[in-house]
Amino acid sequence: MVAELSGSHGASRQTVQDFLQSVLNVPISIGGIQRIIDRTSDALKPVYDEIGQQVRKAEVNHIDETSWFQSGKLCWLWTMVN
Repeated sequence: MVAELSGSHGASRQTVQDFLQSVLNVPISIGGIQRIIDRTSDALKPVYDEIGQQVRKAEVNHIDETSWFQSGKLCWLWTMVN
């Protein structure tokens, strides 16, 4: 849940901390949240790397780049499909 809120939904560490405390009654430090994110990232890296290798080998690839604002900051969302 921490990785999903922080990564996919772009919630700040503070927002995640507030949510966990107020909704789930789970006290956690900002550092604890960061450690969860780091461990999740480490666990997903082999799968991420494998997807990257398979995409590079694919005969047909389509890529789309779309602007995406997050907290007023311009970001980019890249979609790669085969």
